[in-house]
Amino acid sequence: MEGVVEFIPRAIGWACLKLLTLGRYRGFRQEDLLVEGGLGLAVIAGLCVIGYLWWPH
Repeated sequence: MEGVVEFIPRAIGWACLKLLTLGRYRGFRQEDLLVEGGLGLAVIAGLCVIGYLWWPH
């Protein structure tokens, strides 16, 4: 379970960086863990906020 919790935000962050740099970003090295994971968590949080605001009350 620990691997999934670490991998999913990192994979989302990596994908966002790949899209933002138009495919030039390589990443997934040990040094990139904090940047990719942090960005992934920020994207997940942003999607949660958008979903909450969009959901009818």
